[in-house]
Amino acid sequence: MHLLAIDPATHMGLARWMAPDTFWSGVEVLEGATPAARLHHARDMLRRKLIAFQARGEAVDAVYCEDFRAQGWGAGASNAGTVEFLTMLKGIILEVGEATKTPVVLVVASTWRKSYLGTGKMSGGRAAWKKAVKEQCARLGIQVSGDDEAEAVGLLCHARSVNDPRFAVRVTPLFARSAA
Repeated sequence: MHLLAIDPATHMGLARWMAPDTFWSGVEVLEGATPAARLHHARDMLRRKLIAFQARGEAVDAVYCEDFRAQGWGAGASNAGTVEFLTMLKGIILEVGEATKTPVVLVVASTWRKSYLGTGKMSGGRAAWKKAVKEQCARLGIQVSGDDEAEAVGLLCHARSVNDPRFAVRVTPLFARSAA
């Protein structure tokens, strides 16, 4: 099993796991003076990575990408330009998945957060969620450089939990609590 998780943004959080124990996470800064240039950067980077893994015989089984459509975007949570850019970025990720024959699974943030943090409700808004995700990474011994990387790690842990229930019981609070 080989999974890639993406927290889509201009500072794109990435996390990768390949059985039995290869793990990597980081942030790709989408550079460019215009939104089109940043989208081009995203397309090239993701396509290069997926093709390189395939060439090494390590094809990614699925890309898990945070889907922001149901998170209240446009309801005061973000500006119209950000919503438009993220919508186009999601399209780029879906297109690269199609071009490389790599399935892309869109996951709403509340779903992966509940799996990773054990709760789907938290007061304090986005800042509280980001802090909680970074704290969970620290509890698991995963060092992250910031919230973009931490959210990709959380999404990756959710993806692993979906694909391996034994992982869910060992790592995620929601499943560990229900197994006790």
